[in-house]
Amino acid sequence: MKFKTNWIVSSLLLLGLCRTALPASAGVTLVQDGKAVAVIVVPDAKEPNAAYAARAASVLADHLAQMSGAHLQIRKASELGMATVKDGTVTPEAGKVGADITSYVFVGNSQLARQAGYSSDGLGVGGIVVKSGPNSLGLLGSTAAGDPQTDMYAVVDCLESLGCRYLWPGESGKVIPHRTTVTVAS
Repeated sequence: MKFKTNWIVSSLLLLGLCRTALPASAGVTLVQDGKAVAVIVVPDAKEPNAAYAARAASVLADHLAQMSGAHLQIRKASELGMATVKDGTVTPEAGKVGADITSYVFVGNSQLARQAGYSSDGLGVGGIVVKSGPNSLGLLGSTAAGDPQTDMYAVVDCLESLGCRYLWPGESGKVIPHRTTVTVAS
């Protein structure tokens, strides 16, 4: 039985390594050639769990910077002005983000995230949404009472899909792949 267990664990680890080694063929690009092409959008303070979403967004931005050297801005949804969503494509009000920004990462539940098609409505305690659209990515957690950290769970799930690993607590246990282009597969 020990042989089978070791073989299964080894196979799963190898599959995990292969998954991170394959380039993403489609998805939402966050960093292109070392430059941020996405902005992280968090809910305004009046939205449920806004402070927790802001902390999760900070963790995402920090890890992406360690991965690629690019620093993604974190903006409140209201800072995108009168943003519109048509057929799932997010377009901010003119002049609200830089011309090089082509993608939006929604961390936490906001009205704009809902307009873009991301909602955690109906999820139970601990539930998460990790979903991409034409030019956006939604990383949301349940707003059900009981666990306000669910936005962080969605962020960690996304980071793990990009190859980040947490072998043990602390910086020495963190494994972050280095790449100049970061794309989250659809």
